[in-house]
Amino acid sequence: VRNQVMRYVIAGIHNTIVYWSPSCVVLGGGMTESFDLDQIKQSLEQMRFRLPQLPEIVFAADTDTNGLYGGLAYLQTHFGNQ
Repeated sequence: VRNQVMRYVIAGIHNTIVYWSPSCVVLGGGMTESFDLDQIKQSLEQMRFRLPQLPEIVFAADTDTNGLYGGLAYLQTHFGNQ
């Protein structure tokens, strides 16, 4: 199952790079813990579509707290300091 999911993730990362040309791609979430970063990079190298070079691809750090910070930023943006 992991390999099948990784195929879809790799295709999604590729499309994201083609459309938006990011300087870095950060992977996070529960499923990514079992992903092989080297396999992802090698697959992207083989399928890349006219990209001069791949952006940096990394796993997210402090994933337990990032959701909390994102929620706090959302609340501050949409509800301000009430």
